[in-house]
Amino acid sequence: MVVVSTPSAVRFFSGREWWHRRRRWREIRRKLQEERRYRAIKKIGDKERRYNIDLVHKISREIVEIAAREKNPVIVMEDLTNIREDMDFSREQNYRNHGWFFRRLQTFIEYKATAAGIPYRYVVAEWTSATCPRCGDAHPKNRDRKRHRYKCQYCGYELNDDLIGARNVARAFEQEMASGYMSGVMGCMTQPLRVRDDAS
Repeated sequence: MVVVSTPSAVRFFSGREWWHRRRRWREIRRKLQEERRYRAIKKIGDKERRYNIDLVHKISREIVEIAAREKNPVIVMEDLTNIREDMDFSREQNYRNHGWFFRRLQTFIEYKATAAGIPYRYVVAEWTSATCPRCGDAHPKNRDRKRHRYKCQYCGYELNDDLIGARNVARAFEQEMASGYMSGVMGCMTQPLRVRDDAS
C-alpha cells in the first residue's frame, strides 16, 4: 500500500486487510443491489468510507512520526496528478487501484507534517520504480510487478520494487536541492499501481 524509506529506517504499510475488506464490501453490495435494498447499500458505503478515513489517519500519523525522528526531516512524495488516467490493467486490478485513496493520504500527510513543523515536497512520478539507484539504468524489465521484485538488467542490483521507488523519490529531491541540509529526506511511495498485498 505505502512504502517509507528514511536514512535510518524502512516501513511497509500492507494493503492486505484493506483489499480484503474492499472486496468483501463489494460482494455485499452486489447482493443488496439484487435485492434492491438501497438503504442497506448506503450504510455499507458509509462504513467503508469511515474505515478508509480512519486508515488514512493512522498511516499518515505514523509517517509523520517516522519523519520526526530524523535530523532535518523532509517528506518527499510523488506528484500523482492524473495518475488514474494511466491505469490500464485487468478489470480486477483497475478496480483495486481506482479504490486506493492516495490523494487523500497525501493531503493528510501534508497537514499533519505542517502541524509538526516538517516540510513536505513533491517530485515527478516517472520511472521511480524502474530506475536502478546504483547505476542509474532505467528499463521496464528491471521491475517484476507480480513478485514486487526489482533486478537491474545492467548491474544486477536487486531489491523490493516499491522500496526502490521510495528511495528514488528521495534521491530525486536531493538532486533537485543539491544541498547538505536535506540529511533527513524521507521518500514516500503512495502510488496505487499494483497495490501491495504484503510486505515481502
